[in-house]
Amino acid sequence: MDPAAASARLAVSVAGYARLGTEVGWWPADTADLRARRVVEEVLPQGLETPGHLFWAITLDDGAAAGWLWVGPSRDGSTWWIYDIEVDPSSRGRGVGAGALRALDRAARAARQPVIGLHVLIANETARALYLREGFVETAPSPDGTGVVMEKRLIG
Repeated sequence: MDPAAASARLAVSVAGYARLGTEVGWWPADTADLRARRVVEEVLPQGLETPGHLFWAITLDDGAAAGWLWVGPSRDGSTWWIYDIEVDPSSRGRGVGAGALRALDRAARAARQPVIGLHVLIANETARALYLREGFVETAPSPDGTGVVMEKRLIG
């Protein structure tokens, strides 16, 4: 993904994370934007140039934009972590997310990554079902009870 497109998608992602944080009760609305930015800055201390982080465009067969995928090392460095995957609303329900996860699986295997991990909200039943279909397993609830950590073992 080119830097300008990745920067634009990241800004949308941070805004969505702020809204989500408010909706699930992680933080009050008046501090949500600041808190979401701080979390992302911790994960990406060098912005889009932070080593190990990859930003991919999700496209349709005809090349049309359909979303984005941000993956990088987990906080402990043990897995590739899906920080954000977003399929544009007009492309949902057509296998685009599954295709993106399969492409990620191939890239992770080629890079000899042993595990792909993610966090998903319990209420996001559509995403949870997709991840389960694509071979992820639920490994732990989030400490606040709003979500679950999922992993897909690739090696070992």
